[in-house]
Amino acid sequence: MKRFLKWSLTKSKMAMNSSFRNWFWPLLCFCSMLVRGQKEKPVFDDDILGEIGVSYVLPQAWGDNFVSKGYDLKNGLNVEGLVLITKKWQVGAQYGYFKGNVTNIDAVGAILSSRITHIHAVGGYSILGTTKFGIRTGLGIGYAKYNHKQSTTKLMDDGFSIATNVSFSYRLGNSMGIYAKLDHYWDFLSIDTAPELTDYFRRTQIFALSIGIKFYVF
Repeated sequence: MKRFLKWSLTKSKMAMNSSFRNWFWPLLCFCSMLVRGQKEKPVFDDDILGEIGVSYVLPQAWGDNFVSKGYDLKNGLNVEGLVLITKKWQVGAQYGYFKGNVTNIDAVGAILSSRITHIHAVGGYSILGTTKFGIRTGLGIGYAKYNHKQSTTKLMDDGFSIATNVSFSYRLGNSMGIYAKLDHYWDFLSIDTAPELTDYFRRTQIFALSIGIKFYVF
């Protein structure tokens, strides 16, 4: 576990490249300007109907499977929408994708790159919540799709997916905020393979750290 954490931190730092700066920081500056345009001491409305979040994803595969052994995963995008049914409970949906380049053909096969997509119905619970700061945990049940690209053809694998997550949010103003989230995806793919390779090709694990902007709906 220590080796994984150290490696994940290194990969995350490397992933904070120019594409991240070009995408995230202008959006954060835009939100800051909107916040400054409000009252100096904004009033935070607690009667929130729902939330919409858009975040930049830094994925990292884990475990003994073909994604972990054969891919260099690239950054991606995550979009989620939640409806607050009580002060503690939320329900909604989540969509995310990222790409990966094959770095070890022996571990994967004749594939050059893949686009990995997740769609989940999600439920969340607020562990800690104040007017401006919140900590949540959640569970998602859904679908995973792996679109592969070969030299001249394309193919696809898909299957059932489970996602767990924990998130931290901070409201900059009444209608917007920033948040960080860590998703853990378990994908169970429908891939025809030899019995001794079932777990290697059909079950993958991916951790996905994301940082983004959240908008509140009243």
